[in-house]
Order: sequence, then C-alpha cells, then structure tokens
Amino acid sequence: FNTQKHVLYRVIVLRIQMVSSSNTSSSGILELVCPVQHYDWGIDGEASLTAKIYHLNTGTKIDQNIPYAELWMGTHPNGPASVRQPDGSLLPLKQVLGKDLSFLFKILSVKKALSIQAHPDKELAQGLHTRFPSIYKDPNHKPEIAIALTPFEALCGFRVLDDIKNNLMKYPEFSALIPEEIRTAFSASSEADGKEVLKAFFAALMEADPALVKRQTAILSNRIKDTELPLEKLFLTLNKDYPDEVGCFMIFVMNYIQLQPGECIFMTANEPHAYLMGECVECMALSDNVVRAGLTPKFRDIPTLCKMLTYNTYSPSKVLTGPTALGKYSRIYEVPVEEFSVVQTDLPESGLVETIHHENECIILVLQGKIKLSGPDVVKTYSAGSILLLPANQEFIVESVESSALLFRAFKP
Repeated sequence: FNTQKHVLYRVIVLRIQMVSSSNTSSSGILELVCPVQHYDWGIDGEASLTAKIYHLNTGTKIDQNIPYAELWMGTHPNGPASVRQPDGSLLPLKQVLGKDLSFLFKILSVKKALSIQAHPDKELAQGLHTRFPSIYKDPNHKPEIAIALTPFEALCGFRVLDDIKNNLMKYPEFSALIPEEIRTAFSASSEADGKEVLKAFFAALMEADPALVKRQTAILSNRIKDTELPLEKLFLTLNKDYPDEVGCFMIFVMNYIQLQPGECIFMTANEPHAYLMGECVECMALSDNVVRAGLTPKFRDIPTLCKMLTYNTYSPSKVLTGPTALGKYSRIYEVPVEEFSVVQTDLPESGLVETIHHENECIILVLQGKIKLSGPDVVKTYSAGSILLLPANQEFIVESVESSALLFRAFKP
C-alpha cells in the first residue's frame, strides 16, 4: 500500500513538472486568451473597442447584434484568463501561476450608464460575502482606476453642498422628491456639519415614492426637452435609457465628470460613482463586489449603500488625476493601494524603445500597433490584441515595429 502511494505521488509530481514546463517559454512569457462580458450597457458589435480586441485576442467572430462591455484580464473566477499552449490548447492562468493575481485588468466600452454604485471596503466586503454569498461573491475590496481611451463621462462622488442647494432651487422637480423637513435641514447645513444631513438627504432621494418620481420626471423632461445645457441633456438621456428612474436625479447630487483620453479617475472604497459613456482601461483589486442603488435592472441594495458611503463632498477637480512620467515614452498611474499600478507606453513612431522591469508579474495589453519584445532568451513580435503576462524580476525591451504602438501594463508594485 505504501509503495502504491509512493508511485502515485511520483506520477503526480512528474505530471505537474510536465504541465509546468509546457506552460512557459524559456523566457517565462505567457500568451493570454481573455474572456468578454456582454452586459446590456456595452457597445454593440464592431463599434466596441472591447469587441475588436477580443476578436484579435481570441479569433472569435464579432456578433454585430450584441453588446461587448468588458474584456477581463486576470484570474477572477467570474472571468478568468487562459494561457495559450504551444499545441493551441488552453490552461487557466491561475492553474499555471499556482496563485491569483492581486488585480483585475479590463477594457470597458460604455454605451449607456452603468448603475449608481459603490464598492465596499475590506471589512464590509467580508461581512457582505459571509451574509449574502450569492450576491457579494468575494470578500475583497475593489478600489479602481479608469483611464480614458476616448472622451469619457462619469458621475463621481458628491457635489459640494452649495452646488446641490443651487440645483434644489433651479429644479423644483428635484426638490419635490425630498420631504420638507429633510430639505429644510439640508438647506441650512454647511460643509462643516453636512455629512449627516447629506446622508439623510441621499437616503430620502433613493427611497422616494416611485409614483412621485415618475410624475416629477415627466414634468422636468417636458420643461427641458429643447435644452442645450449638458447636465439637462444628460438627464434626458438617462431617462430615455432608464425611464422614470430615481437615479436620473443623481446628476444633481453627484459630480458630472468629462475626461479626455489619458485622464483618469480613481475611486476608493465607499464612494458613489457611475460610468456614463465612452471607452477606458480599468484596473482594480481582485474583486467583483458592487453595491448598486440606481440606473440598473439588477439587484439594488439601497440600505447598504446609504449606510456605507463616506459622504465626502468635493469639486470635480478633486476627482480627476493624471499620470507622472516613467521613462521616455511611458506614464505611470499610481494609486494609494498596494494591489496594482498601471503604466501607459506610447511609442509614436517605428523603432522607439522602452525598458520594462517589475518585481511582480505584469500583464501587457497591446492596444494599437505592433511591438517587438526582447528579453532573456526571447525576441518576439506581437500585434494589437496580444495580451501577455511577463514574469517577475526580468528585464524586457519593448520596441515599436512598422509604425506607432500603444500599450498598457498592470502590475502589483
């Protein structure tokens, strides 16, 4: 019996060694095949950058009649990447690495608003996962950065109180949704003592009677139907996509952000936000936890959202951030979390080079052009749609080939 166990043990060890040796080249570079998510808010068919990269990465034909919302690059069980083997077969990335990555890297293509949402901190995420595992499917927090690839619009964080008060006066339809007692207390508050009254105000708005919301939505929509004001045009767009939804009125409470390519927003735990339109690269801690409260047909957990938010208020300039230089052609988007950082490398013409070296594994997304990647015992060319995992503690040289090249990489610092 002991001899049989020993033989079985040796067979398992040898099999693991064979699988491991077949999974990596001598350089340790892994070519990834990544899954797509067809959420309703995604951009349809070939108009979606997500669809184009998915097609280039996997060879899968694009369906013009379905939305392509997100491409996932990582080890999260809701959308794990695979490693392409020399014989064309696929193995799960987590199996090859023997561990999870600390981050989840994405491309997003947004046709219409995502839900008004926030991500729990670690303590709340663990509690929600324990109590409601079918809804909150992992115990991790989800700080995230979104880097615009096209003009990109979002709602992020609460406006300063004076802005909200001005909107109450300008839009009586909005004011009508808030009970008079709460509205009076809110109007008399200051930034110094505003968190508790803002919390009561926000809860009252989220819990407004649906019939009242429908009535006031119709009145406001009719009154501003010919508007040229961006905020009012946004209200009409949201109401078209999510008719008679209280979330449409959140534009008067939250900061309306318009990003240009290369600009980014970072959302920490317990801050409300909603992406509205455009395409971006996104990176987050390894989690899919979302607490939703509006602009969505999915489950809404309004009590949890109202309880968890920080109720910090700030101007849009406090939300927008930019990168800092890293090398001659790269810019790093540093964030105040330990799980990830993101670097953009833009090589504007053929023959330009940049050096890559990270202490931990790094995922590279080739978004445009063609690159030559040179490292220990390897020189290989990769085109747009290539997604690679580079090993830790090795130096690689990236060179643009034929024309310009644009790539992003995500890694644990």
